[in-house]
Amino acid sequence: MESTSDPEFFRDKEGDGFYSRFGNTVDTQKAIEFIKKYDFDFSTKSFEGSLPKQKDTKYLFECFFEDENYQYKLGVEFDTHFHGYGRHVFVNFTNNEQEMPIVENDHITIYNGGFNQTVVFQNKLDHEITLEITDPSSGEDGQIRVGKTEVAIPSGKMWSHFFKDIFNREDQYYNWKINPDLLEGTILFKPYPRCMTENEVRSLYAQVEAYPQFPTYLPPGYSFECGVHNMNSFVHLGYWTNDLREKFEDKPNDSNSQEFFASGGVTVDYYNEYILNNWTPNPDYDKYKKQAEKAEHPWATTLTISGQPAVLREQYFWKDGEQYSFYELLIFLDDEIQYRVRSGLPESEIIKIAESLFSK
Repeated sequence: MESTSDPEFFRDKEGDGFYSRFGNTVDTQKAIEFIKKYDFDFSTKSFEGSLPKQKDTKYLFECFFEDENYQYKLGVEFDTHFHGYGRHVFVNFTNNEQEMPIVENDHITIYNGGFNQTVVFQNKLDHEITLEITDPSSGEDGQIRVGKTEVAIPSGKMWSHFFKDIFNREDQYYNWKINPDLLEGTILFKPYPRCMTENEVRSLYAQVEAYPQFPTYLPPGYSFECGVHNMNSFVHLGYWTNDLREKFEDKPNDSNSQEFFASGGVTVDYYNEYILNNWTPNPDYDKYKKQAEKAEHPWATTLTISGQPAVLREQYFWKDGEQYSFYELLIFLDDEIQYRVRSGLPESEIIKIAESLFSK
């Protein structure tokens, strides 16, 4: 909800009698008190959280009012507990066999980038608890300032906290405690590595049900160098030689540069549209249609890779007055999964690398 005393804020600048504004988050209790004063229409919408699928409900209250010139609609929305981006990590408060309060998952590690940065606190005790989370974040002047989140969680209910992305590339530690039971724990919030190992790629992307395959064939002298996060549905896998390591220094960025490909560097990209669409299948997805769309390119050839439709295209670019090129091989699979192999290596080598993605 927003408020302002500036009449220009509401002025109809298009002359069509319609002007809209979106509100900011307000305190829940204030929103409830406001709703009680006016004749709001009430509606609900069922919702399933991303991973794991958690059923919940959104509540929307809408009210129409007017003055001598315009009609207005005011809406107040109570959102779901479950953030829709990435996997959730659960911290449970319950009783042990001796009926003593305990916490399950008291020390956890989460990663940004949408992998698992939403923590859901579940109160399975028979009384209300108060949760406090302290955030030891630093200010612009380098001084440590402790922010605090405090919320009451009724018995049998839950509350989720979405941890915003880390931009300073440093680990952040959070402490939490609940009263009156005096339980406490920690949360280590880590930035995803800029240059991931194969195991880190497998582990982190599995959090969101993404399972990129790695080639089992590489030309002599090549080895895995870097897994580069793009989105939780999109990762770049870079393969380098010693000569490439001497020529290029910035592994995460150079692994996706045209100069790297033209110099013989290899990058295998994994892309998952199903995950990008919040784990909702697209009924119109057709891998052969995708192939046809990408084949509309002046230097494109259609082919199959291990029985899957594919397109091989040659890409050109200019640098310092000279023209360079590299190949781009696109492979389209079921379940809205795509692979892309880019390199200046010969076609035959690129095809071998791509086919080895699907060898057992």
